[in-house]
Amino acid sequence: MISTILISIIFAGCSSTNTNTNSSTTINTVGNTNGNINNGGIAAQQGDWIYYDNDGLYKIKTEGTEKIKICDDVARYINAAGNWIYYCNDADMDKLYKIKTDGTGRSRVSAL
Repeated sequence: MISTILISIIFAGCSSTNTNTNSSTTINTVGNTNGNINNGGIAAQQGDWIYYDNDGLYKIKTEGTEKIKICDDVARYINAAGNWIYYCNDADMDKLYKIKTDGTGRSRVSAL
């Protein structure tokens, strides 16, 4: 519960995006929208990828190709910002975690 509140506070009003100068892909520099977080945040889009939970954290191209499992965590309140995905891990009492978009660097953010 604390993690949910923390995420809501941290990412409140975060719908800004920034275009990466190295490509035409739009990258979220701040995070997800309030509406998505308020609805459980079971999916988030970053550029050409959609990050979602399906008994594990996955990513899939927006056109429905290249489905890739990122980790086994049951992710809620998913938020993509920069090269990181932030989420509450349902299996760890909703503690806040982060993982890089390529599946590396997984770590717990909240100490509660």
